Amino acid sequence: MQFSSLALMVAALPAAFAFPSYKIPVGLSRILLANSADAACTYPESFEIQNFQTLTPTGGNDSTVDIHFGFFDQSTNIQTTCQRNATSKNVGKPNLAPRWACDNSLVEFIWQSPKLTMLEVACPGTTGTNRWEAAGSAVPNLTCAAASCNSTGYVSQCVSSVPSIQRNFTSIQPTPP
Repeated sequence: MQFSSLALMVAALPAAFAFPSYKIPVGLSRILLANSADAACTYPESFEIQNFQTLTPTGGNDSTVDIHFGFFDQSTNIQTTCQRNATSKNVGKPNLAPRWACDNSLVEFIWQSPKLTMLEVACPGTTGTNRWEAAGSAVPNLTCAAASCNSTGYVSQCVSSVPSIQRNFTSIQPTPP
């Protein structure tokens, strides 16, 4: 009897690890159940930030902070480049933290130094009134070089002390209206 219970638990392990670390909201579950094509949705689970770097203006330089990094989500197979510079436009809603687009429109980020929040559309093919997004954060450990002068003035260049930062998405919510 104990052996069969143990065997059942071991057999269930792969299924237990196939789900994200956050709870799927009832509203999204209902949408997925209502449309069988959406039932095959792969939820964002974890992400990797690659080669994170910033250029921060120093005294007398009123340009914006430039940010550049790679993003990879193995669960959804999204790989893209993300950046913010002087020509970037806030793609977020008014009165909320500014959001910056990545090259893949399913991924955006929020930079509130020193925290980077990644946002990825969950189940982009779903039908319904709400668009859902998974969110997760990282605080890159940055190593900064002494200020130097570039075409916009004096800047401090900071790079992540490790080339790859692995994190989990920790929530899923409707995209702000």
